[in-house]
Amino acid sequence: MAGGGGILPPLPTMTPFLRKLLGMNWMLVLVMYALLIFGLFMIESAARHLAASRNFNGTLHLIFQPAEEGGGGARVMIEDGFFEKFPCDAVFALHNMPGLEAGKLGFIDGPAMASSDTATITVRGKGGHGAMPHVAVDPVVAAASIVMALQTIVSRNVPPLDMGIVTVGAIHSGTTFNVIPETAELKLTVRSLRPAVRDQLQQRITEIAQAQAAVYGATAEVLYERRYPVLVNDLESTAFARRVALDWVGDAGVIPHLPPLTGSEDFAFFLEKCKG
Repeated sequence: MAGGGGILPPLPTMTPFLRKLLGMNWMLVLVMYALLIFGLFMIESAARHLAASRNFNGTLHLIFQPAEEGGGGARVMIEDGFFEKFPCDAVFALHNMPGLEAGKLGFIDGPAMASSDTATITVRGKGGHGAMPHVAVDPVVAAASIVMALQTIVSRNVPPLDMGIVTVGAIHSGTTFNVIPETAELKLTVRSLRPAVRDQLQQRITEIAQAQAAVYGATAEVLYERRYPVLVNDLESTAFARRVALDWVGDAGVIPHLPPLTGSEDFAFFLEKCKG
């Protein structure tokens, strides 16, 4: 199975970091897109080989999974009746792994990649002149307090042996020096490796945002979106894939037990419906 994340965005929509990379060397940016093309060639090569040799039992479906990066292509495929049209006993996917030595195949048992959720917190206060804060309700102060309080979720609510991530990736508020704005907006990414922790993170983010806003006389609205579930590898299927890899590339080419990754992958939707 191969996945595709999309096309290169137009220059004005890129982050400053990405624009800097483009100014340095196009190849730094295009590597991931080259890997997408490689994935397509890999699937086509596998199809040609299997069609020519017929040295296998059963039916093999070769899948191209589009819109992996944010679009949730796997979920859309399943909602469109993928498994009804193409029944599977097991599904397998290969993901590129920057940082892993070239030529190595790594395997993760059980929970392998984190769930990925987003939260948008809108803090509403009362705007006013920056020189008269006593007649306003400052959403910036409330938002700053929310950011700091969110840092206690992982350290004080998530069990120490579990994994949780709450990252505030963006804060937007105000337009100029001397005006207290009406609103402030926070954008979060939230990750976990267990459904129970995922539920806990959502609950605590909502509770903290609303309570901290109230302390400063403001209100907070939390828009929480569950995007990708935890990717959980079936133990038996993973052991089978590991044995096949050992037969093909030997001990030197296999890392049998990698630690779980905090990144996310929408192949998790396939694994919710079918072992693999």
